[in-house]
Amino acid sequence: MQQIDLICGALSILGIFLWYITKVGNIAILFSIMADGTAAIPTIIKSYKEPESESYSVFFLAAMSAFITLMTLKTWDFAHYGFPLYILLVCILITVLVKFKIGKKVKLFAD
Repeated sequence: MQQIDLICGALSILGIFLWYITKVGNIAILFSIMADGTAAIPTIIKSYKEPESESYSVFFLAAMSAFITLMTLKTWDFAHYGFPLYILLVCILITVLVKFKIGKKVKLFAD
């Protein structure tokens, strides 16, 4: 098992445990965002270093989905917008890294 998997699993379990103890759903949402964010780090790094190995359209469509979700919200609190906003931001980042090959361009300037 990869170390990143263990970290994500630990954050998820911690989030559930803290939610159970505090009965505060926002804590569980926060820890699920942290767990997913930890899992997204390798994809972000890969999108930076090897953009040709990813498809930007998948992440672009996921970003649009999150954007549409945010536009339909009637209640603006963390419980409603937290995860869709996170998905929007991560997917925009990966889309830009892959579509515009930022890592390859920055590497050109470093040479």
